[in-house]
Parts: sequence; structure tokens; C-alpha cells
Amino acid sequence: MNQPEVCLIVLNWNGKEYLEDCLESIFSQTEYGNFDITVVDNGSDDRSKEMIREKFPEADLIENERNLGYSIGNNIGVYRNDGYDYYVLLNNDIEARNSWLEEMVETAEEKDAGITGAKLFYPDHTIQHAGGRVSFNKPNHIGRDQEDSFNEDKEVEYVTGAVMMISREVIEDIGYLDEIFSPASNEDSDYCFRAREAGRKVVFCSDAELTHYENKTVEKEISSFKYFFERKNSIKFTLMNLKGKRFGESVLHEVKRLGASVLGYRQNYFFPLMRAYKEVLIDLPELLKKRYSRQEWIPSYYCEDIRDYSKRYED
Repeated sequence: MNQPEVCLIVLNWNGKEYLEDCLESIFSQTEYGNFDITVVDNGSDDRSKEMIREKFPEADLIENERNLGYSIGNNIGVYRNDGYDYYVLLNNDIEARNSWLEEMVETAEEKDAGITGAKLFYPDHTIQHAGGRVSFNKPNHIGRDQEDSFNEDKEVEYVTGAVMMISREVIEDIGYLDEIFSPASNEDSDYCFRAREAGRKVVFCSDAELTHYENKTVEKEISSFKYFFERKNSIKFTLMNLKGKRFGESVLHEVKRLGASVLGYRQNYFFPLMRAYKEVLIDLPELLKKRYSRQEWIPSYYCEDIRDYSKRYED
């Protein structure tokens, strides 16, 4: 029986120090026999591209002229690698462990999963992520609040985009990552919600283990800008996906956040928060439309030359 064809897509922006270890671990720890790897470079100037050409010539390299963010960068990787059975989105600060890809493919095939996630560890070997339920009030990842729950495969509400395997059928059903979340944050959760809305399973694979150094690229950004895009995207996610009690709880949490900022408890974040609200208002008609049409196929606006959300964040 032929193994499904898998395309690994590693997104990179000025992450040379982590990217080299990431690629080395993938090639040394991936026993799966039918995969290709593409690195999508978002305009790095730290010699990442030169390192790839020199040390990993077997990796395909897509060079973007500037930093297009997470969703657009990954969409380009998928768009230019048509025809695979599975696509695995990987952060550049991931280190693979033995048999990780074999386990993910096997679980996806056995569980008929549209999206499959892995067990991620911090560098100190404690659990970081094992699928979970979206919550903006407190961390609610499986494995953090239920000690034994990360030792078995199970359906979950979402998996992190740091390591996310997507079947070709899901892309054919619902399209690409939504670029309205540019530059980053919440596009992975949104994609999982859309897949589940379309009747596809989101599954956590307990035997696929990787180390994630977490947010090493994002840490390069100014903290106020990071706060801005995290806030505006969590609000966008809420408006498009949450309903009933969970929608109300999320709105209440946002009101408390605004109050704390206005009263001075978080005054350093007041202007980034106002900027987040302004962008949400700009996109509100589109957000509400998507809320009531979650099963519509979403294109990559960038690849189809329709719209480039990343231009909003150019200097």
C-alpha cells in the first residue's frame, strides 16, 4: 500500500538560529518515506536563505520579498504545492522527535481526521500543547488541566498551528487560512472551527511528539504591536465563531480589558487596544458575513491577487 504524500511547510522570518535545528531534526527524525519539505521565507535578512541552500539543498525554498505574516505565508506554501494528500504547517522553532510524522499520518488515516495536531513540549520537557478547547479567559489546553488526557488520541476543538496537519479534502472543502487574521494569531483556531463546521474531525495525536520553543519569531516584534494583533484577532475570532454563553463570556472579558486600560491599570496598552478596535470596525461587515456563512470556501486573497492584508502593517 502506497503511503500518502505529505508536504511539510516551514514558515520562516529571521529565524536562522532555530531554523537550522528545526530542519536538521526533521531530516534526522522523520522515518516516513513519502514527504517533501518547503521552506517559505518571509523576507529574512539574517542569511536564513543562504543557510538553507548550503545545508539543506533537498528542501524547496520559496522566497517572499517581505514579511507577509503567518496565514499568507503558509497559504503560499500550500498554493504552490498542489496535489499532496496532507500538508503539515510547522513553525521554524520546532524540533522533531522520532516517528512524529508516521504517527500523525497513521492517526489521520485511522480516525479519518481532516486536521491532526501533535503533542508539543517546552524545552524543559513539560507539556505545552495537546489540543484543546478555545478559551480567552484562561489557558485550557488538554494536558494542562487534565494530567492524563494527553496520553490518548481524541477529537478536540482545535490544535495549534505550530504543528498542524491538514488533509487535501479539507482544503478542497473550506479553502485556505483566513488572511483577515494577518499578520498572526487565531487563524489556526479559526481554521479548525471552520473544518468542524464542515463536518471534518480535528484530532489530537498523542504519539506524535515535538519540542516547541514557542513565539521566537513573534518575540522579535515590539510588544505593543504584538498586543495589538493578538487583541484584534481574538475579537475577530469571537465575532466569526463563538455563540451563546461563550460569545457573551468573551465579550464581557473584552469589556473588562477595556475598562482596565481606560482606568490606567494597563495604560501602556490603551493605544494598541484602540487600534485593534479600529481595525475590527473596518472589517466588521466582512466578519459578520463570515459568521453566518462559515461553510463558504475561503480563497487566499494574496495568491489570487485580490487583496493583501499584510500591507496594513507595512512601515
